[in-house]
Amino acid sequence: MVSGDVELASEVSSALGRRGVGAEGTDACPALEASLRREGGLIVVSRRDPVGREVARRVALVEEAASVVESWAQSELNAELMAGWTVGDAAVVEAPHAPAPMEARARRRDPASVVVNGDLSLDESNSLWLGTSLDACVRLGPVCAGGAGRFRRAQDSGRTELAALASVDLPLRFGPLLVSPGIALGGAVSSSFDDSGHGEDRLGSWRPRGEGRIRLSFPLVGPVSLDAAAAAEASPAGAAQREVGDDSVHPSEDPTFFLRVGAGVRVGLP
Repeated sequence: MVSGDVELASEVSSALGRRGVGAEGTDACPALEASLRREGGLIVVSRRDPVGREVARRVALVEEAASVVESWAQSELNAELMAGWTVGDAAVVEAPHAPAPMEARARRRDPASVVVNGDLSLDESNSLWLGTSLDACVRLGPVCAGGAGRFRRAQDSGRTELAALASVDLPLRFGPLLVSPGIALGGAVSSSFDDSGHGEDRLGSWRPRGEGRIRLSFPLVGPVSLDAAAAAEASPAGAAQREVGDDSVHPSEDPTFFLRVGAGVRVGLP
């Protein structure tokens, strides 16, 4: 309810009524007591707070005075509602487990690894060779030591090559990706057939072989990973040895350098 200047109280009460704010209180919702007076050209709206202090607002218009009274009434109503509201025991809801970070999901290191790849090679004369390779290694501290076997066949001739090498790789983890630079040393045996009129003689030669390579492996399912490799292979010049046939027949010079790429599967990540 509003009191004070009778004319002002009547105008403010009418403005509150148009807003749906009643002038009379109830047991459940006591009325707010506000006092109105004119001071100069302004309207002073005042009330006593719960500890007895006077709170006053100065406004210019009746509608503004009604807004002040309405805001005070709403504040007291909210305070009474909050005072009667009690917080029960909060329900405990277990948060879903966050997915493990990529590093945590990376597989543990396996004690051994086997890789089978299909290979494509290019020699120094730009001849294309197709083949396959098998690599296996056992983890020894930070490195993986083992052996490798290579077989390939030249597409422009009947020449074939079989190599066996001892290898050492340094596996490096980058999240789930395994990067393995390495080297291998061993030997290669090449063979071809000569049909120059002396019969189809098998000609073969042996050379030492060295290679530097890098291998990338990405886990697929369980211990199986997708594997890709690139390598450079080199052999020193050496004489081919005639196995069967006439002494006048000489084999052609074997390639001494290869660039090789391959892709396949790896079982085990060292």
